[in-house]
Amino acid sequence: MLFRQGSLFNFRFFLLLVLSVVLMVVDHRQHHLDKLRQALTTVIAPVQYVVDFPVDFFGWVTTSMATHKALVNDNANLRADNLLLKAQVQRILAVEKENSQLRALLQSSTKAGLQVHVARLLAVSTDAYVTEVVIDKGTNDGAFVGQPVLDANGVMGQVIQTSLLTSRVMLVTDPRSAVPVQDDRNGLRAIAIGTGAHRTLQLADITETANVEVGDTLSTTGLGLRYPSGYPLGKVVSVNHQPGEQFARVKVQPSARINQSRQVLLVSSSAKSLVNEGRRQVKAMEKSHREQLKTQRVTNGVRGNV
Repeated sequence: MLFRQGSLFNFRFFLLLVLSVVLMVVDHRQHHLDKLRQALTTVIAPVQYVVDFPVDFFGWVTTSMATHKALVNDNANLRADNLLLKAQVQRILAVEKENSQLRALLQSSTKAGLQVHVARLLAVSTDAYVTEVVIDKGTNDGAFVGQPVLDANGVMGQVIQTSLLTSRVMLVTDPRSAVPVQDDRNGLRAIAIGTGAHRTLQLADITETANVEVGDTLSTTGLGLRYPSGYPLGKVVSVNHQPGEQFARVKVQPSARINQSRQVLLVSSSAKSLVNEGRRQVKAMEKSHREQLKTQRVTNGVRGNV
């Protein structure tokens, strides 16, 4: 029975093989099966699409993920490069600004005709009522207490404390600062004192009838034996006359860029001699005053005995 089933299967296989060969030969020569092939292709096409869809979808997802990852990496790299370029541009701008300030300082020192040294700000006081800065020059560089400090635009302050490598500078806007000045328009002399937190100055003891106007420029007189004469200090920005008060309130905007300058000038030699001369005169005046007081006491004592 098994032999019979095997013989029948072999016969069917042979018959189908012969039939397939005959159909291929006939189709190759006479093309009778083209329409049938097209119909079968149309029927089978959706099946092929369905079978190929998982493969195509997986390939699309893989490609999309790879592309997205590449775009994310490229975007991160571009952002890093952009930040780096911005930092480099800012550094270049800062260097250009420092160079322009140094050129201005050089021109300013030439105009002033003084022996100067360029210093750089290291720190700024955060106290609202104390306007001081620290510079990178100390006694090792010839800095001394009372030394005038200028920038490219005007008087900035004076050295009040020194160390070997650094110095502390009190700015002209500090409440402890007092600078003898002169109005360039009419020669009126006055004392400019700092206001501290307001970063401005004001003229002390200016009477209501004094000839001071908005826009007047003020220069140092050198009478205080601290600052060189003829150097810009500031400009009058307001003059307020208060009813019932004897003195007017005159507000002065400093010529020096107090909140902007990073490089400053330390005035040497002649300024030091002025400071020493000022100290000598002060000591002489104190000595003379003590002698007068002593003489007055002796005289009063003699009169009391009489």
